[in-house]
Amino acid sequence: MPKITITITEDYTGDLRKRLKEYGISHGMLAREMGIGEQQLSRWFNKTLQPRYENIVKIEKAVAKIRARMEKEATKA
Repeated sequence: MPKITITITEDYTGDLRKRLKEYGISHGMLAREMGIGEQQLSRWFNKTLQPRYENIVKIEKAVAKIRARMEKEATKA
C-alpha cells in the first residue's frame, strides 16, 4: 500500500466529502472498506460526531486502498 499523509483541516469531513466525490468513491464503498455502517459515516459527515484521530487514520487508509484498487482496475481495461 502506498504511504499516506494525513492533513487534518478545520473542516476535515467537508474536505473528505470533496475528495470522495473527485475520486468517485461512495460513502457505501468507504464504509464497507472500513468495516463500519454507513450511519457512522453519516454522523461524521453531518458533524453529529467528530471522528477520532484513529478513525481518521482508518478513513485515509481505506480511501488509499480503494483508490489503488480503482487505478489497478482502470489499467486492466
